[in-house]
Amino acid sequence: MKRLLILLFWFCSSIAAEPPLPIPKTERLPRPETRRREATSQPVAPPFIIGIWYPPAAGMALWKARGVNTAIGYEHQSNQVSLDEWSTAAINNGLFMIRQPAARIADDVKEPHLLAWMHVDEPDLKGVEPPALAEQYAQWKKDAPKMPVFLSVSGGGVLFRKTPRIVYEQYFESADWIANDFYPITGWNQPTWIPRLGEAVDLCRKISHGKPQFAFIETSSQQLAWLPKETRGVTPDELRAEIWHAVIHGVKGIIYFPQQFNPFQYDATPSNVSVEMAKQNRLLTELAPILALPANPKTRRVSVVAPLEAAWRETEDGRVYVIVLNPSDQTLKNQSIQFKDIPDGKIAVLNSDTSSLNIISKQLTDDFDPYSPRIYAVKTSSQPSK
Repeated sequence: MKRLLILLFWFCSSIAAEPPLPIPKTERLPRPETRRREATSQPVAPPFIIGIWYPPAAGMALWKARGVNTAIGYEHQSNQVSLDEWSTAAINNGLFMIRQPAARIADDVKEPHLLAWMHVDEPDLKGVEPPALAEQYAQWKKDAPKMPVFLSVSGGGVLFRKTPRIVYEQYFESADWIANDFYPITGWNQPTWIPRLGEAVDLCRKISHGKPQFAFIETSSQQLAWLPKETRGVTPDELRAEIWHAVIHGVKGIIYFPQQFNPFQYDATPSNVSVEMAKQNRLLTELAPILALPANPKTRRVSVVAPLEAAWRETEDGRVYVIVLNPSDQTLKNQSIQFKDIPDGKIAVLNSDTSSLNIISKQLTDDFDPYSPRIYAVKTSSQPSK
């Protein structure tokens, strides 16, 4: 996990990085149930990952209730909980896992709840040389060729080039799934930078030559040492915008970061943010099979005017789902959305009191509250024009 040394380095350099997760010295959480419950059926991996970063074993049930489906990163709770106990807590609460490998690789290979192994977090901030990851990746692939390997890097490091691009290219060669952590509100004190979250996703995808991407989403006021004390955490509306901005930019999953520093808490998510998170997680789960499809197929086209952003997915039977987001703090009225190869007529609105709108002359008009998405669905011909 991230270390205090990294915090001090970035503080002294006056560049905000994504925060480390220290080991609390005094906090003691209840020990998890150590006996695994017998599964009644083979678990099916989620098509869209909704993850929680380094949850303690005793917190798994709460995150499951909030709609999370994957625990990411083994948290030993100051050496009080073994990896097996932590894994058991995740499995017993119906969560999948992305974590460090077990001592016995054979145990992991046959564990259906394990989605991927993970490298050390933020090697770019820790000064880890690319050959070290390459050696580990080669060994893991030798042990289990089909097991994906997950790597998370500093989104700020990618965006602001604190680490040379060639280093990221080498890092990404040693992973199958790429994540970046960029926290515009509590990590940078820049609420207007929410659109840079998607920018970091796009840049990581480009550097990695199209590998699946994941984005971290801030949920707490992290109380970082290098920022003013009055730096706040994300609001429920901003959280919603961050989630859907990542989705619009084609991530295969999101990862919540709920920790706080100074003093340390595993979960400092405010209650109003938690409520909004659970609401959005229900929608993400409902749409998961759609979100897992390739983003923005060229057979269709959706156009909007900034600051709106749009993305779309298409099923094999020609059903098109369109996501349009207002990532700003302004209410936008009478916004025009232009369609190509989507017929005129009614289009369903999946997340609004208005159940449907009309596409007229290849466009529709809609209103957008601050930081809000619209999700539309329409059945089209499965054979669009060329």
